Amino acid sequence: PPSVAVAAALLEPAVATRKPVVACLLGYAGKTPDGVRTAITLEEAAVTAVGLAGREVAALSRPQAAPAGARGAIRGLYCGGTLCDEAQRIVGSVPHRYTDYGGEVFTRGRPHPIIDPGRRNAALVEAGDDPDVSVVLLDLVLGDCAHPDPAGALRPALNEARARRRGRALAVVAHVVGTDQDPQGLEKQEQALRDLGAIVCASNRIAAETARALAGGGHGA
Repeated sequence: PPSVAVAAALLEPAVATRKPVVACLLGYAGKTPDGVRTAITLEEAAVTAVGLAGREVAALSRPQAAPAGARGAIRGLYCGGTLCDEAQRIVGSVPHRYTDYGGEVFTRGRPHPIIDPGRRNAALVEAGDDPDVSVVLLDLVLGDCAHPDPAGALRPALNEARARRRGRALAVVAHVVGTDQDPQGLEKQEQALRDLGAIVCASNRIAAETARALAGGGHGA
């Protein structure tokens, strides 16, 4: 989480613009300048910002009831570091594990996983071999410079991971970051994931809570 000094350096210039300010500082429990509306999750920050702009946001739907038999550990495989951090804070750590494949250790000398998902796909196959892992939690990020078909690129790795389960359940929970204006198309990518048997969630928060419920950690709010 950011320090008090870093939070002040970020927020004080924003407040000085005299415009509404919404801040989501994951893990930060310190004070914020007057006039700043704080949000606990990325979803809450987005909804609050849209509301301040004078528009209404429909309640995000939750996925249908998750299949039984997937209790165990969660393996979080992320392209977005902030999304990874948020999921970990929502679900908790032990026995679960999370990796941000967009971190510097994985991108030094190679493309970001939003562009080339190969390293994360390899980790997905490895998760299929782990008898303790029952839920894979991941993000797909769309955009002009992103992979042209991230859901399609996930298919071979997911099929291989499931083939290695030998009858053991492996649930996949995913959130797609993007819009229908992106080249890949939000609805198209979400449907492609559903066709792969993934549980697709409307926000990273809902995805994390769904994975937690699947893994046997209770239901989210």
